[in-house]
Amino acid sequence: MKDPLYENLKIIIQHPEKKKILENLLFKEIKNMTKNLLETLILEERRIFCEEMDDVGNGYFLRSLKTPFGEIKNLRVARTRKKNFKTAIFEPYSREFLYLDELIYYMYAGGCSTRDVANTLEKIYGVKYSPTSISRITSVVTKKIEEFKNAPITKWYPVLYVDGTYLKVRRGGVTENEVVYFVAGLSEDGHKEILGYWIPGGSGESALNWKEIFKELYKRGLKEPLLVVGDNLPGLEEAVKLIYPLADFQSCVLHKVRNTLNRVRKRERPCSCRRFEGDI
Repeated sequence: MKDPLYENLKIIIQHPEKKKILENLLFKEIKNMTKNLLETLILEERRIFCEEMDDVGNGYFLRSLKTPFGEIKNLRVARTRKKNFKTAIFEPYSREFLYLDELIYYMYAGGCSTRDVANTLEKIYGVKYSPTSISRITSVVTKKIEEFKNAPITKWYPVLYVDGTYLKVRRGGVTENEVVYFVAGLSEDGHKEILGYWIPGGSGESALNWKEIFKELYKRGLKEPLLVVGDNLPGLEEAVKLIYPLADFQSCVLHKVRNTLNRVRKRERPCSCRRFEGDI
């Protein structure tokens, strides 16, 4: 007899709005990462400021900030004892982070070297940073990304989702839409969390070695799930069975429906959709 939790989770992953749920999860995780990244950058800014201006840190204050990913609440903004430090990321009394598009534009136009980034900050914010200071700040960002990708996985996730979304990626001076794959876990208490992400590099799905990806997750502590849900990506199911032989694998129901409808005449698709809605 199947475990009731297992059966309930299978019902959840067959929900027709699963794709939207995962997209909302991804945006939530991006907003959390943006908050952590901003706080880390501001702390590094303050450290450099204190070294150059003979000041010391003095805790932080909380504020909210509107970003392209939604409003970030309780953002910790570092301050100094002499109260002369002001972050260059946003204006002191602004409640909106409106410079993202401009910043991306200038960084792309400049090629993202440390000197170009320094020039970018001066153009947008009127604040001067040396290339060395920029290098130190960007190294902090790189470290935070690596910490996220290598963080130990301590929870058990009964269900794993393997999915992807398209984002704009710049390579060699050219910006193109590339697929970013991610593995999300559904915990026992119903919370969904992104466990890792991978970019094939413009070579397509086959460029991903799913066996190595699941080995990486296993080494980080990911325990065997009950169920893995994903599309028919090359090598995905085989990799799951190799690393987690007791886990069931299920193709995404929504994608199965779409693939089926592609083989149905256009005039008959509305009727077929209604029938599928009753089945799933």
